[in-house]
Amino acid sequence: MSYYEKNREKLLVKRKLYYQENKEKERLQRRIRYQNNRETELLQRKIHYLNNKETELLRNKEYYEKTKFNPEVHKRNKIKDWKRIGIIFFDYDLLYEIYENTSHCDFCNVKLERGKKSNSRCLDHDHYITDYDNVRNVLCMKCNKQLPKQPEI
Repeated sequence: MSYYEKNREKLLVKRKLYYQENKEKERLQRRIRYQNNRETELLQRKIHYLNNKETELLRNKEYYEKTKFNPEVHKRNKIKDWKRIGIIFFDYDLLYEIYENTSHCDFCNVKLERGKKSNSRCLDHDHYITDYDNVRNVLCMKCNKQLPKQPEI
């Protein structure tokens, strides 16, 4: 048995502590090493992907099946998407509840459904408000596309 195998746990703890104390130094060294060996790194990643393609695809499929109908994952991803596109609201949990419980479009009163249809649920917001709540309505996709993005003057 090698020294590493005998002392693996102790060495891992030591390495983790060192990294925590020297985080910026480690990141800088990694960045420099990557820049100096970029082509080699990319080639190694590509070879690894090709050698493990089936395993990765299976792992991704298992993850998708596990999270596909999980309401907590759906909520987390929906809120993350809203933040990414610039939707601002004081309580995202409350906004998600309102969004999920809205059954009809606020403009045309069509019944809202899931999916990528013209009557799917969409959260309308003001694109020009960037410092406070900018949510306007829960609409169907059709109404959301018809509304102008610029404010009326």
